[in-house]
Amino acid sequence: MQIIKTPYVNHAESVPHSALSTRRNDGQAANATKKTETATVSISSAGRNAEDKWQEIADKYDMTNISANEIMGMAEELYDNKLISSSQMLDMYTLPSIDFNPDEKINYVAHVTKELESLKSHNDGSIQMKNAIEAKSRVFDIVKRIG
Repeated sequence: MQIIKTPYVNHAESVPHSALSTRRNDGQAANATKKTETATVSISSAGRNAEDKWQEIADKYDMTNISANEIMGMAEELYDNKLISSSQMLDMYTLPSIDFNPDEKINYVAHVTKELESLKSHNDGSIQMKNAIEAKSRVFDIVKRIG
C-alpha cells in the first residue's frame, strides 16, 4: 500500500511583491521593480520518520480483509507512534455490532464508507449527529490513508 500525503510538510508560500515609486514631477506612480520569490519545501527528519512509520504500519494491514482485533492493534500502533490522537484511536474501536465476532475479517474500507454514508443520510442537524459524522469522517480519512 502507498501512503499518499503527509501533514508533516513545512513550506513557505511564494508571494510576488512589487514596489511602486512615485514620480515627483507629475505625481503619478509607476512600477519601479518587480521581485518574485520562489517557494521552498522542506521535510523535517521527524516528518520523514513519521511518513516512513505510516508506510510501515500500512504495509502490515489489509483494510479490505481485517478483523476488529487487528483494527484495534493498528489504531494502538498509530497512536503509540504519535500518528493519530487518542480520540481518533478510540473512534476506530467502534465494532460493527454488539454481537460482532472481533476475529471475523471484514472489508473495513467498505464498512466505514457505509457507516459514514448512513450517518450523513440520517443527519438531523443535531450536535450529536454532527459529532458522530465528524468522528466517522476522521476514521474514514485514516482508513483511506492506510489503504
